[in-house]
Amino acid sequence: MRVPRQVDEPEQSVITFGVFQAGINSNVIPDSATIKGTLRTVSQASSQDIKDRIQGMLTDAEITTGAKIQFERKYHLPSVYNDPDLYNTWTKIAAELVGPDQIIEMERPSMGGEDFSCYLQQAPGCMLRLGVGTSDTEPQVLHSSRFDINESALVLGSQLLAAYALSTAIN
Repeated sequence: MRVPRQVDEPEQSVITFGVFQAGINSNVIPDSATIKGTLRTVSQASSQDIKDRIQGMLTDAEITTGAKIQFERKYHLPSVYNDPDLYNTWTKIAAELVGPDQIIEMERPSMGGEDFSCYLQQAPGCMLRLGVGTSDTEPQVLHSSRFDINESALVLGSQLLAAYALSTAIN
């Protein structure tokens, strides 16, 4: 499915089918197959729209092939939504701590899956990235075998939390 052509540009979406399992012999047609993937969107409306489109394609495939296709959505992580007031507060604290030139605002939403979003459905919050890479090594993506955290970022994270706690205690 060509998501970029079917979803408005501001509504970023990523769909990946990374698992296909069927049979064990090259000359035997298996009784069943399993395809697994992920869907990431920035809004619940886009997520539902894409899910509906997938179901429509699967229904068409059932009609065309006579196969029985079952579509399950086991779970869904909602998008991270930063509370605007908390975002402004945290950005100000971070700028005071590391300098405004060290603050990089993301122009577009990240399409990574993040379970922190579940907390944000229960209470207002804000997610910041500390920057865990080092300038002397090539950046590695999270969840890869080559990823290695720059542990000094942990100190920065603790400093940010302490500065936020102090600012709320004063106000």
